[in-house]
Amino acid sequence: MARWALAAVALCALWLCLDVAVLGRGDPSVLFLHGRRLSLPPELAESSRIVVEGYDGQFYRILAHDPWFEKGYAKYVDAPALRARRILLPGLAWMLAGGRREWIDSAFVALSLASVGLGVWALGGLAESWGRAPVWGLAFLAWPVTMLSLQRMLSDGLLAALLVSALWCARAGVGWGLYVSLTLAALCKETGLLFIAGFAVAALLRRSWKEAAMVAATAIPFLAWAVYVASKTAGDGFQLFSVVPFRGFADRLF
Repeated sequence: MARWALAAVALCALWLCLDVAVLGRGDPSVLFLHGRRLSLPPELAESSRIVVEGYDGQFYRILAHDPWFEKGYAKYVDAPALRARRILLPGLAWMLAGGRREWIDSAFVALSLASVGLGVWALGGLAESWGRAPVWGLAFLAWPVTMLSLQRMLSDGLLAALLVSALWCARAGVGWGLYVSLTLAALCKETGLLFIAGFAVAALLRRSWKEAAMVAATAIPFLAWAVYVASKTAGDGFQLFSVVPFRGFADRLF
């Protein structure tokens, strides 16, 4: 499984290098597409090219440079409370770079590539558990969200990898791996809460009360972070929590 994961990472890294060489003409900032509608913090604008009308990925790059709301970068984000709840990828990039501004973008790209490796590795494990060859893990590259996230530096690819990881850990009986995957999935994006709910319901149907409680507990870090974000940001018109569960999702959908 590991060799196919490494092969996938190498292939995607080559693709990104070609992106920089051809589309960016040697400028690595082409990997982070920033729009004209909203301005960038001056420290980031110096090393960025405006190449599209705008895309969500620009906000996660900004958050990676100010995950603790210490520099006032939240004012450059369209919906700071919403975006900041999805802290996993930006926060990990900040941690991997040790908070050093000149390394954060590179760390962000490295983690995006690592998420591809995780997805291929976990899907290969699933395939092997079903009696298939691990090479089927490369099918993770055919998932549209995988390549789109890599091209636009979004967190959805990491979320997909964590879902596959959770499924493989559940099938292989790796309890700690399941709980870690679900915890990180919720911090990656609110959709991860649906993963937690699904695994909890499955445990309840098996009458495995302890497992259901453990699965439900994986949402606690996300809830704690959401409270912290709420204390640092104003409302953004898309509230996840309300009297009606997931009302914000329904509002956006309709």
